[in-house]
Amino acid sequence: MKAILNILFALFLMNISLGQTSQEKIFEDNPPHQPPAIFAASMPPCLIGVANQYGEVLGVSELTLKEAKAFITEVHAKVPEFKQRVRKLELQLVQASKDEKYDVYEKLLRELSEVKIEASLFHESLVKRARKKFMPKDVGILDRFIVNNQEEFMKGPKLNK
Repeated sequence: MKAILNILFALFLMNISLGQTSQEKIFEDNPPHQPPAIFAASMPPCLIGVANQYGEVLGVSELTLKEAKAFITEVHAKVPEFKQRVRKLELQLVQASKDEKYDVYEKLLRELSEVKIEASLFHESLVKRARKKFMPKDVGILDRFIVNNQEEFMKGPKLNK
């Protein structure tokens, strides 16, 4: 079963790696709210590229489809939670009266520092879990991949309007 999934994943990676036109073709056949079924029916399309990169970094033999989806979905599920906490205070800051603005601004700064610490701890926990799961030779690659793509993780899922 794992071998079949690995072959399907490899075929999917080959299809994606052909370039932008190939990705556009995939999305023409499958609307953005429904990514290709060969990967995972419930995965948002913006994660396909990230999953593709993880598959290339860790190697198809080391990472099954289910593991890739779970790992990446977990990262992207956490990011909006962080952003939502900050946005809530930003809205309060905009709506606050002149007297309240200073207090709300202090809360916003505290929340930002807490989010930064929590995000850092979350990142460390992912790396520790990866160290247990994957071979030591892959961990350095995974560490570099996460650090090099932190901006992509912080964006979270793209919403098509």
